[in-house]
Amino acid sequence: MRIRTLMLTSATALGLALAPAVAPAQAAAAPVPGAGTSGHCVLDVSAERPAPVCFGSFTEAIARATGGRIADAPADAGTALKDARFRARVEDSNARGAGRSNSLADVLIGIEFEDSDFDDNEWVVTAAWGCTSSLADVDWHVAELGSYWNDQVGSYQTFSGCRAQHFEHSHFTGISMAYDTGRADMGWMDDEASSIRWS
Repeated sequence: MRIRTLMLTSATALGLALAPAVAPAQAAAAPVPGAGTSGHCVLDVSAERPAPVCFGSFTEAIARATGGRIADAPADAGTALKDARFRARVEDSNARGAGRSNSLADVLIGIEFEDSDFDDNEWVVTAAWGCTSSLADVDWHVAELGSYWNDQVGSYQTFSGCRAQHFEHSHFTGISMAYDTGRADMGWMDDEASSIRWS
């Protein structure tokens, strides 16, 4: 299975924007103005040169993440994640989006939140396909979180058969949590994650 390496680094003098860079053999992506500051960002981890795109609302971010198949998501991300019907709609959307032959990677594999209980800023993660059933096979990963997201994750939820593992340090080092489909509270790893794997 193809694995993409994604490193998110600071791109502005203030350190507020996320500017992804891919594996060392490839050139760094251009900075994305304001990325990471709006609170409703979408990141396609399967893109050749991943770059977060931010929106004015959670509703807009979910519409982009699902290729327009869910255009009426609740405005509040926490309310949405606590609703079993919304989670079922995301899974149905993922089943319809997987393997489509277009340039959009609109399979939603996870949502990371800045605070516990699915609150505050969110980072909606998409890919070209979901995860396999094997934990031995890392399907997607982010090797470094940029200055905005480093040590900021407080809760998360996964989709499309994915389980996430959060690491204390970049490049999957330091202590880590076990693979899980989601947590409303990161416990001892609250505001400690610096890299993430999805399997």
